[in-house]
Amino acid sequence: MKISRVLIRNFRSLEHTEFSCSDFNLFVGQNNSGKTNIFEAIEWFYGSKADLSEIAYLRDTSKEIVVELEFAGAQHGVARMKNESNQTKMAKAVGKSDTITVRRSSSDAKKRVVLVNGQEVKPGTGFDAALNDFLPRFEYVNTKQYYDAVARYDKKAPIGAMLSGVLATILETNQQYQELQAKFRDVFP
Repeated sequence: MKISRVLIRNFRSLEHTEFSCSDFNLFVGQNNSGKTNIFEAIEWFYGSKADLSEIAYLRDTSKEIVVELEFAGAQHGVARMKNESNQTKMAKAVGKSDTITVRRSSSDAKKRVVLVNGQEVKPGTGFDAALNDFLPRFEYVNTKQYYDAVARYDKKAPIGAMLSGVLATILETNQQYQELQAKFRDVFP
């Protein structure tokens, strides 16, 4: 599953920006053109508890801040979920669609709205945990951090978390590793 479209409104220097994503994306621009704000908006979407007056466009909190991400490959995302209860909730919400849109706005910053085929899905209690389990991980390495804090290889450092994610993705598609896992489960049920 991957981000296929990003929409950002009224976030820091970004009054309105919308773009589609591909498998590989580069963000290039002059200093202070908004590149970092794109990633910080996505970080806010994922649950950052930023002060709205600090992230509002031109510090105008009367304008609604919106970050909306569209994800392609939703069926694959549901299939990869480890928690069966969460998987059942997401499968019901996604239905047969392979695309899902999730929106967070400043009007209710604690809640994310899920849209499937343009229609809001109202799945009920416990859905936020299922949504967090479903969404792909987002690792943002803030450029304001010190180099040594970013480059550490422990599991909580950005590089360690990214490498762990890459390794997990590689292993889940490796036939030999899958066979090893199956044999392990047979021996140690």
